[in-house]
Amino acid sequence: MRSAQEALSRMELRQEAAEARQAQLIQQAVQAMQAKAAQPIVKEEEAHRVPTPQVLSERDAAPIPVAPVNVEAIQAETVRRAQEMAQAELDRRWQQQRSEVEAEKAAWAADFQRS
Repeated sequence: MRSAQEALSRMELRQEAAEARQAQLIQQAVQAMQAKAAQPIVKEEEAHRVPTPQVLSERDAAPIPVAPVNVEAIQAETVRRAQEMAQAELDRRWQQQRSEVEAEKAAWAADFQRS
């Protein structure tokens, strides 16, 4: 009976360690996504360093209105989506882990009853 309790205790410790690793990986992923979202967005217009003379004359003739870009809203949306994806992945892994633990417990119980 003591070895059964020890085996169950080891399974629980392994599960807790796996959960801690998953939480750490998800936290790292969220931090990486937040850092990526915080980087400035380079507009295509700014990427072109030397405009052609034809483009200059068109700009002088009729200025093109530029729609304001709410960078903070875009970054917040990017972070929100990243967190949703990370949460979905965590939920999927959690269910998989629980299924594996339940299968291991069932196998252990069957082995215990046979002995």
